[in-house]
Amino acid sequence: KAVWGDELTLIFCELCVNEVNAGNRPTTHLNSKGWENVIALFQAKTQKIPGDVFLEFEAEDIYRKVYH
Repeated sequence: KAVWGDELTLIFCELCVNEVNAGNRPTTHLNSKGWENVIALFQAKTQKIPGDVFLEFEAEDIYRKVYH
């Protein structure tokens, strides 16, 4: 598993919050449009190209650390 530093984690979390606020989380997870936006903006801000699955695993890991 890749290890993210604080800066990448903060960027990722901010992007996810923005998508939630934009209405792209109709239930407990981001919808397809929300993930597309997170991936595109993450790439633009960091010049890193994560895969969809990698971001979803990172999101689950962050959720577990915050809420459990």
